[in-house]
Amino acid sequence: MGGTTTKVAMIENGEPVKTTEYEVGAGINHSSMLVKGGGYPIKLPFIDVSEIGAGGGSIIVVNELRSVKVGPQSAGSMPGPVCYDLGGEEATLTDAFVVLGYLNPNYLVGGSLILNAEKSRIAIDEQVAKPLQKSLLEAAYGVLEIAISNMARAVKAVTTYRGRDPRDFTLIAFGGNGPVMAVSLARAFEMQRVLIPAAPGVFSALGLYFSDTEHEFSRSYFADVNTTSSDVLGQVFASVEGDALEALAEEGYQADRVKLSRFVNMRYSGQAYELVIPVLDKILRVDDLAHRFHEEHKRTYGHSSKTDPVSLVSIKVIARGMTTAPKTYDPMHLIRSDKGDRGLREAYFGSRYENLQTDVIRRKDLINKKIEGPLIIEEYDATCVIPPECIVCLDEFGNIDITLEDVK
Repeated sequence: MGGTTTKVAMIENGEPVKTTEYEVGAGINHSSMLVKGGGYPIKLPFIDVSEIGAGGGSIIVVNELRSVKVGPQSAGSMPGPVCYDLGGEEATLTDAFVVLGYLNPNYLVGGSLILNAEKSRIAIDEQVAKPLQKSLLEAAYGVLEIAISNMARAVKAVTTYRGRDPRDFTLIAFGGNGPVMAVSLARAFEMQRVLIPAAPGVFSALGLYFSDTEHEFSRSYFADVNTTSSDVLGQVFASVEGDALEALAEEGYQADRVKLSRFVNMRYSGQAYELVIPVLDKILRVDDLAHRFHEEHKRTYGHSSKTDPVSLVSIKVIARGMTTAPKTYDPMHLIRSDKGDRGLREAYFGSRYENLQTDVIRRKDLINKKIEGPLIIEEYDATCVIPPECIVCLDEFGNIDITLEDVK
C-alpha cells in the first residue's frame, strides 16, 4: 500500500499465483478470471494482483446523503494530503492517520518531511466530522474503517473468490502505508499473523534487485485426458523446454542456471475457463493430472465431478534464469543502525479502546523481546501501527512478527 493504490497477491507453496487475464482502467482492477472490475482486458500472463485505489493520498468525500467515500481519486504527492502543507485542501486518508495519532508529524521520511497536523485536524473536522455529526476522532476512525472495507474487496478477489480462506494465510504488508493498515485488515478477515519486512517502504525495489529473469512459454494442446498418452505429452513438454533453454541461452543463462517448471491448463469439457495445474513429478502421469484437476476445481468452485470428461487445453513451461547476484542481505545491520526518538503518543483505536497512551519505538527495540500492543514502530520509510491485543517480536530475518491474540 502506497500513496495511491493498494495491491494484493497470494503466494501459495512459495510461488505467486498467476493468471492469463488482467484488466486495467477500472476503479478496482481484478486480475482474477473469476471476477471482473469493468476495465480493459489484457490477455497476457500476469501475477494475479488485485489493485484498488486506496492509498495514503486517497481523497475523502462526503456527499449530500452523508455517504462517505475514500478514493479512488488521490491527492498524489503534489499537492498531496492537507498535512503536507503544499496547497492541498481535500482531506485524505493520511490526514486521518495524523488525527488518529498514528503518524509522527516530525518524523516522516526520517524527519525530512514535516507534517502540519493542525491542518489535518481542521480538514477532517470541517469536511468529514461536522457533516456526519461525529466527533473528530470518530470521523477519522470511520474513514479508516471504510478504507479497510475497500481493501477487503481486493483481498477477496485473490483469496475467497479462488476458494482460499484468508485465515489460512499470513498477511505480509509493505509499502509506505501497508504497515499502518496491516493489523486492521488482518482482523477484518480473522487472520492471526502479520509480517512486516525490513525496509517496508522500499521492499518492492529490494525485490526487483534480487529477482531472477523469467520467461513463460506455452503451446496449445487440445486433447481428452482419457485418450492422451503420457509419453506423447512428455514429448511436447520436452520440445517447449528446448525452446525455453534456447531463449534463455541467448540472454546468457546456461542450462545449469535455468530452472524449468511445467504446468497444464485443464477444464471439464465444454467449460469456458480452465485451471492451471502444476506438474510436480518428473515422471509425467496423465491420470494424476486429472486427479489434481478435480481437487483444484473443488477448492476453487466448491464442487467437482469425477465422472465428467476432462480436457487438456494447453501446456506451459516457465523458465527462470537464476541470477548470480547475491541473494541475501543483512537486514539486522539496517535495523541496528536506524535512529530516531522514542516516547509516548496518544493514539485512537476505535470506540472499543478509545484514546490510549501508546509507546513509540524503533524496530531494533524488538530484538530479543516480545511486546504487547498498543505500539507504534517508526522507521525511516514506514510506520507500523500495532493495536491492543497483539503480541509483537522480531524474527531471525528482521521481520516484525505480529500475532493477533483476539482472533484466535
